[in-house]
Amino acid sequence: MSKNLFEGIRKLMDTIAKGVSKVLVVGWLWIPFSYSLIFFLILLVNGQEFPPYSEIFLIGFFICLATSVLLFVIKGPNIKKAPKQEFSPQPLISQQIAPTPAPQYNNTINNNQYTIAQEAKSQLLPQYQPAPLVFASRVDPNLYIHEYNDKLIFYKRENGGMLYLGTEYKKNAS
Repeated sequence: MSKNLFEGIRKLMDTIAKGVSKVLVVGWLWIPFSYSLIFFLILLVNGQEFPPYSEIFLIGFFICLATSVLLFVIKGPNIKKAPKQEFSPQPLISQQIAPTPAPQYNNTINNNQYTIAQEAKSQLLPQYQPAPLVFASRVDPNLYIHEYNDKLIFYKRENGGMLYLGTEYKKNAS
């Protein structure tokens, strides 16, 4: 149980340290913090006491604090922004793929001798459907239309994938 308690305390301290460091960096407060740290380290190394130098410290601290506030107002939060990547749509290239002829089988069966095996074989052959023409909408660049001989299928690009929107059948489909 004490292991879980120490683990929880360590996680809490890590979270607090990350939060304080983020506030120091984002709010430009690292300047007065660094000034205070250096001032007290110099006093500690020289063996001096703080009270005689309190006015000097406070003047310097408020100058650093004012500098931080001015930097925050002028430059804004000290956050490194990732460079913007401009979206450049790639042109869609639509190809019509020519159908490949079905393989020819040497059948020595007479027309009268149509068997169940022949019927099963004919059902297993895939039905040919040509590749669609793909169009991107000018109004909505994320809308794609796949045009077949008999229908239009609509897709929308979302989160790195294509979302099926619906199908419209052509009236004069042959």
